[in-house]
Amino acid sequence: MKKYISFLRLRFNMSLQYRVVAFTGIITNFCWALMKVILFRTIYQSNPGNHAMPLQSMISYLWLLEAFQGMFHNWFSDGDTFESIQNGNVVYELCRPINLYNMWFAKHLGNRLAQTVLRGMPILFIGFLMPKGYRLSMPDSFAKLFTFLLALCLGALVNCALCMLIYMFSFFTISVYGIRQLFNTVSQFLSGVILPLAFFPKGLRALVELLPFASTLNAPLMIYSNQMSRVEIIRMVSLQIFWL
Repeated sequence: MKKYISFLRLRFNMSLQYRVVAFTGIITNFCWALMKVILFRTIYQSNPGNHAMPLQSMISYLWLLEAFQGMFHNWFSDGDTFESIQNGNVVYELCRPINLYNMWFAKHLGNRLAQTVLRGMPILFIGFLMPKGYRLSMPDSFAKLFTFLLALCLGALVNCALCMLIYMFSFFTISVYGIRQLFNTVSQFLSGVILPLAFFPKGLRALVELLPFASTLNAPLMIYSNQMSRVEIIRMVSLQIFWL
């Protein structure tokens, strides 16, 4: 176990070195978050009828979405693993006295944790400092905050496990570009990145929430946004554990 923690720490420390890239990412994520908040405020004000989520919950969802993009994105910034599979250098990894899956999982998680620290924490800080009506709000109880953090950790692990499947599939393809693009598109749509799953039609939403993609980003963000009852939270966390 110690060697895999070492892999995680090495990748985490290496990823922390790209501070200029992280700074540009903070600006990008902030602009996207602000534009989405303004867009949804306009939609809610132009049509003040019943919506799937209250406006303040939607605003919190959008800030969290941009803050944790580094943790849940699926465009595979660590392309060295794919390169080693395609050029055959992965055979050297297979000769080492380590579990290849565990090593890749640790590296992948370390990379995502570093991106979250560099880009996500500043976005959260900025979100809490925004003026009223544009501000990231806190959950209504400490219990929900704790459950959010638990679901966030489980969601990150489920997401890394999903990405490991793409590494496995890449052993059997000439080019990994197609399957990476397909996975990225499907996962973003079904995990609530493009649109929160709460806005999906009721029947479709019930089906999508059973899939592993909903156990990544959607679960912690919906808990934080106070959009789940206690029974729904237990069900969602149980699904996360099941898929993991």
